[in-house]
Amino acid sequence: MAKQKRASKKASGLSVLLDLLDVADSAIEKVTGKGLAGWLKTLQEGNQIDQGAPPAQSIAKPTDPYAVLGVPPTASLGEVKKRYRQLSMIYHPDREGGYTEAMKRVNEAYEQIMKEKEGAVSHGS
Repeated sequence: MAKQKRASKKASGLSVLLDLLDVADSAIEKVTGKGLAGWLKTLQEGNQIDQGAPPAQSIAKPTDPYAVLGVPPTASLGEVKKRYRQLSMIYHPDREGGYTEAMKRVNEAYEQIMKEKEGAVSHGS
C-alpha cells in the first residue's frame, strides 16, 4: 500500500513537471517565435567545435544572429529592437532567473544585426 502511494506521488509529480515544461515551452515560443527544442538546437549548433583541429585551435562555430534573436533576416530595425527588449527582460542577469551567457549571446547578436542593418541604411542613401 505504501509503495502504491509513493508511486502515485512520483507519477503525479512527474505529471506536474511535464505540464510546467509545456507551459514554459509555449511561453518561450510566444516571446521568441521558437520553442525550447529550437533554442536548444541553435545553442547546440553554436557550441559545436571543429573536431579536426587540435584543442588549442578549436573555435566555436558562429551562430546566426537572427536565429539567436528569433527573428527572420527580413525583420525591420523596429522588430529587431522589440525582440531584443523582450529577450533582455527574460535573460538579464539582474533579473530573477536571468542567465548571463544567454544575455551575452543576445547582446552580440543584436549588435551584429544593428551594424549590418545600419550599414545597409547608410550605403543605401
